[in-house]
Amino acid sequence: MLAMLAGVGTAKADLCDAALQMHQTIMTKNNAMSREINEELKKLGSGIARVEGECELGKLEIEHREIWVRLVKEDERVCSKKILKKRLNCDSACATQMLGWAKDANKKTCGEDLEKAKKEAAEWAAIKLERAKKEAEKKEADERAAKNN
Repeated sequence: MLAMLAGVGTAKADLCDAALQMHQTIMTKNNAMSREINEELKKLGSGIARVEGECELGKLEIEHREIWVRLVKEDERVCSKKILKKRLNCDSACATQMLGWAKDANKKTCGEDLEKAKKEAAEWAAIKLERAKKEAEKKEADERAAKNN
């Protein structure tokens, strides 16, 4: 009987290890994808395109966090709390809280930050338009002066 229980315990530990390994592989790939996108965003500098890119990256991060929550919940079904604490340092409540933070941050990026970038772009466009008008008026005045002389 003890041998059978030990076998069940070993099978459960093997199942836990396999689940954790598979989930770690998934999240490692997701994190690598996010890092790649973030590196591309850095090349954009600033402005609307950068903020729109950060907004899209935030949406991707939310998807990754949602996957993480599902994976942690699955891990909780097959692993002991002691093993999860040691291997993940985060339970489903922690993962859910991190998902909430990601959603809140993305609301700001896709809302306030994007509106601010659009406003700054509009202000910059108005400044450039005003400069172009002044240059055109100066050029026209110079041409009239040249004709009169």
